[in-house]
Amino acid sequence: MRLFTALLPRALTPRGLVGLLCALGPLGCGVHGLAQKAADTGATTDTEGLEEEEAAPLAITNFEPSWSPLLTETEVLVSGRGFVEPVRFWFGNSEVDVQHVNDNRIRVVTPSVRAEGTVKVKIQTALGELELEDAFLFSDSPPAVDTGGGDGADGGGGSGGGSGSDGDASGLVSGYTELGLYVVGCPSCLGFTGAVVGEAYTVLHEPMGGAWMSWLPRSGTCVNDPRRSMLSSTGLSVGSSVYLQGGAGGLALNRVSDGGLTYYLASGLGTADLPYNTSFDLTAPSASPTFTVTGAARTVRDAFDAFEPLDMLSDGAYAFADLSAGYARFDWAPVGVSDAMMINIQVYDGTSGAYRGEILCAAADSGSFVVPSSAFSPYFAYDLAAIWVYRWSMTEAVNPVDGSTHQGAAAVGLIGTATLVP
Repeated sequence: MRLFTALLPRALTPRGLVGLLCALGPLGCGVHGLAQKAADTGATTDTEGLEEEEAAPLAITNFEPSWSPLLTETEVLVSGRGFVEPVRFWFGNSEVDVQHVNDNRIRVVTPSVRAEGTVKVKIQTALGELELEDAFLFSDSPPAVDTGGGDGADGGGGSGGGSGSDGDASGLVSGYTELGLYVVGCPSCLGFTGAVVGEAYTVLHEPMGGAWMSWLPRSGTCVNDPRRSMLSSTGLSVGSSVYLQGGAGGLALNRVSDGGLTYYLASGLGTADLPYNTSFDLTAPSASPTFTVTGAARTVRDAFDAFEPLDMLSDGAYAFADLSAGYARFDWAPVGVSDAMMINIQVYDGTSGAYRGEILCAAADSGSFVVPSSAFSPYFAYDLAAIWVYRWSMTEAVNPVDGSTHQGAAAVGLIGTATLVP
């Protein structure tokens, strides 16, 4: 039997990965919410001169971040198109290892450089070779955010819209859309009213440097109590509703004001509302000027044909099955490949129910991952856990008004329970 699933419940939104539990019950309330703090202006900046002609099969459109401190190895997310494996990458004359995310993104780590200056970058893929002069900065001082540079090339998701700001804001981010749909193993255990939970969420803001997903762990790693960040703590109001159109139907996302943040939300969704492998366009008919983000988000290709440990989805008296903290292995049979498999484990005291902490892991969508035993070291035997396991995909679209980027994310997954045992 196929385990149909749904997107992640706003892992990057104001209430966070499990944030919707705050409205449904005490378990996890306030745990997943993003820290509402100002944008990190030392993150992504406009990278002038990275644009290629639209028809070019190979292009680099963005570095995140666009600089590295001296004598520091810095992880960089490179966005563009044509990153078809095998992929090789160089900073100056130094070739570095490449982690292939998808054909629009790779992750690399800079060399440790002693002298300040800009260097060329070179990428070589199955589609050819591209070299950009003076493309990456090594310095102990971050570059200033330039809201007027760049040409606004497509970073891999079609044309888009966001803030309605005038001018050229290419290289900057002005919005975020997240789609999430989940099957819940034990709704009564977690305070859900049904076995399927689905939401669509959008926030729009002024163009700024950074990325909505930069805080996620590197592929193949786990972090305890990740420090979530968000680009805007206010958001723009562009009318009472915005709309997502995908497949044969459409969704109205209604405006919400929560703690000073304005965003747009549709909840209570199912697989009919968020079909697999479907691109969604975001339209704001009341904005001035009006805009449509083509390809603002795209749902994951499919769910799982199989999943283990299946007993984490047990209901009622059989919920909270044992999960070994010494060898917590997850296996699945994906259809196609997504950007990542995410595993989020929320831990609670087995006696009092008090929240203890969180483990967040990012894994390649290859079918198997073992959470390292060291990740469980802050916790105790017979603590309880709520577990989110979801396939994760990311998109980007370019705002035709000002050239800024609208980021999107989608997930399809499972929510279960466990008891930690040695």
